[in-house]
Amino acid sequence: MASKRYERRLDAANLQVRAADTEPNGEPKPIVLSGYAAVFDEPTTLFADANSKVVEVIRPGAFGRAIRENQDVRALVDHNPTLLLGRTRSGTLKIWEDSKGLPFEVTLPNTQVARDLAENVRLGNASQCSFAFAPAPGGETSRTEQDGGIRVTYIELTDVDLFDVSIVTYPAYPGTTVSVEARCKAIASTNPTRSGRVSRRRNLRKAAALRLADHHLSKRGR
Repeated sequence: MASKRYERRLDAANLQVRAADTEPNGEPKPIVLSGYAAVFDEPTTLFADANSKVVEVIRPGAFGRAIRENQDVRALVDHNPTLLLGRTRSGTLKIWEDSKGLPFEVTLPNTQVARDLAENVRLGNASQCSFAFAPAPGGETSRTEQDGGIRVTYIELTDVDLFDVSIVTYPAYPGTTVSVEARCKAIASTNPTRSGRVSRRRNLRKAAALRLADHHLSKRGR
C-alpha cells in the first residue's frame, strides 16, 4: 500500500440514516448510515488564481483494486481514529463501486459518538464527508496545458489505496486549505517539460497537504 496519505472532499451525494425499528426482543435495531464517498468523472478544482489552475478527476475503477484486495478501511468522524464508526474487516463498513462512484454503508455501533452523529445527520447538522487515500504507483497522471493564458494542470486518479471514509464537521480546515493551495500552485507553475513533469510528481509526493473538496451529503427525504 502507498505511504503518502491525502484526503478528498467532493460535491455529491445522498447520506441516509436508516433507523431503528426494534428486534423481536424489543431491543432497537442498529442504525445504518449510507451514501457516496466519491463520484467519478466529476472534475474538481483544487486551486485557481489569475495565472494557474489545478483540476483533479477520479476515473471509474479507481477504487476497484482496493476493494478486491479487501483493504482495511475505517469509517470515522472528522478523520479521528478514536471516533470509530465501522471497519471493512469487521463487516460493519461496506464499500463498493457502481457507475456513479464509491457508495458506502456503515452499521453504527451502540456508542455515544455514533448516536450523536446519527442525530446530527438527521437534523442536517452533519452534512459532509471526506475520504482518505493515497495514489498507487502508476495510478495518478498529470498534464499541463495553456487555456486562454492560464496554465491548467489536470490530475487524473485511476488507482488508489483507501484508508478511511469520514463524516466531517467543516467543509475545509483553514490550515489545510492554505497548504493545498501552496502545493497545487507549485504543481501548476512547474515548467511543462520532461524535467518539469518529474518536478511536478516530486512536488505531489513530497507535499504533506491534504487534497480537499467539499462533499455535501443530504439526509434521506430532504
